Amino acid sequence: MNEQYLLDRIIKDAKAEAKKIISLAKENAAGNIAYAKQQAEQKITQAQTAAQKVTQRDIDTAQAAADIKNRIEMLNKKHEIVNQLFDDVKKEIIKANSTQLVTSLKKKYARPGDTVTLHDGGIVIANQNYELRLTLDELLSALRTDIEAEVTRILFA
Repeated sequence: MNEQYLLDRIIKDAKAEAKKIISLAKENAAGNIAYAKQQAEQKITQAQTAAQKVTQRDIDTAQAAADIKNRIEMLNKKHEIVNQLFDDVKKEIIKANSTQLVTSLKKKYARPGDTVTLHDGGIVIANQNYELRLTLDELLSALRTDIEAEVTRILFA
């Protein structure tokens, strides 16, 4: 065997071995690329899902805040209407006959020796032991406490 033949044979074997190594490296690279691509796609999907959840949460939060604001505005409007109703009732009582109301209150609540003073569409009855305020505002306030819920139910049911 001659030297050239041995060299050619070594070169041929080395090229074949290099070809196998390159082929194996390409296969490994392709597998690594496919794995990396799969991992990236999973991360993208996870990020999109998380973003959708955050977006939906933000939408739900904004909707809840708007609902609360709307309910507060509705309650404020209802409160304004009920206040106006009680103000109108007071005006009607004053217009109708506050003298009759004062006479009725004196007759029902005043005792001998009491001092009776006219005050704000009603009376204040006083003696050494107590003061009873039967002003129109006080009477309507007490009445309002008793009937406001029913008035609201009737108006807004």
